[in-house]
Amino acid sequence: MLGKGGNFIRNGSGVLMLAYVAAGRLVGYYEPHMRAWDCMAGYCLVKEAGGTHLPFPAEGEALLQGHPVLASNRTVYADLLAIHAG
Repeated sequence: MLGKGGNFIRNGSGVLMLAYVAAGRLVGYYEPHMRAWDCMAGYCLVKEAGGTHLPFPAEGEALLQGHPVLASNRTVYADLLAIHAG
């Protein structure tokens, strides 16, 4: 993401970073590996604020494993998703 012009900001809390996305302080947030208990509340905030997020498995063993987390406002989601897939 840095190579594409993104910035690196880290405050130590994934859910706080997702709250910043929901509040409009950040346009997006990406973490390559996060557990459900560290991101689901933040995903809820992003969704309720009108943003978009990468689906996270919510059932079975997959829920207990870490997965990528990506959330953003709707205007940059496709661009961030392309970088993630890239």
